[in-house]
Amino acid sequence: MENIPLDLGPARRRLFADEVTDQMREAIMTGALPPGAWLREDRLATQMNVSRGPVREAFAKLEREGLVQIEPFRGARVVELYRSDLDEIFSLRKALESLAVQWAATHATPEELAELGATLDRFAATPAEERTPELIAEVDITFHDELVAASHHQRLQRAWEGLRGQIYAFLVTRMSLRKDYDDEWEPDHRAIVDALIAGRADDAVDRIQHHVEASYGRVVKAMEQGE
Repeated sequence: MENIPLDLGPARRRLFADEVTDQMREAIMTGALPPGAWLREDRLATQMNVSRGPVREAFAKLEREGLVQIEPFRGARVVELYRSDLDEIFSLRKALESLAVQWAATHATPEELAELGATLDRFAATPAEERTPELIAEVDITFHDELVAASHHQRLQRAWEGLRGQIYAFLVTRMSLRKDYDDEWEPDHRAIVDALIAGRADDAVDRIQHHVEASYGRVVKAMEQGE
């Protein structure tokens, strides 16, 4: 599995380690680097035209995000996620996002709430034929990133950063989203934003919890069906 061809270009922007991390994360999330794939430090360094140091730093960061596992004397490989991981990830997601909504209800600025709505507007304007599972997952993560940022809870934001990649990996690399979910996605999220704008904090918390539970249920069903 370590000979998988990848379209990873030379690192160009910001710090080399950040660029390498971004490209590797993208490859993992899109399935170009599938679960269980071994990652050769020397090969990746050559392919991305950097020294081994940035690749090693990328491994460490991706391990903190739960996307890579470093095994002593063997190297690094893309994590394989199982049902037990799913249970842990989504139970933690429910707790984090409930807290995020509680804090956003009192700390979010009108501009941040407007941006949440704008993200939903952009999705609603996307033609139906372009609403792939990958696009829905990408927009979904963007929305929840913005929601967590609107909480202005710094420690919560750091905890979310360590979880978001694993959520995306479950949604995209392990199975497809239910094909008709794009009809529900926008109004489901819109209800959360509307509750926050109206100052109904308890309602917003109830809706985010229902949303996470429903997402968990879809992923479980897809996993059980072997999708």
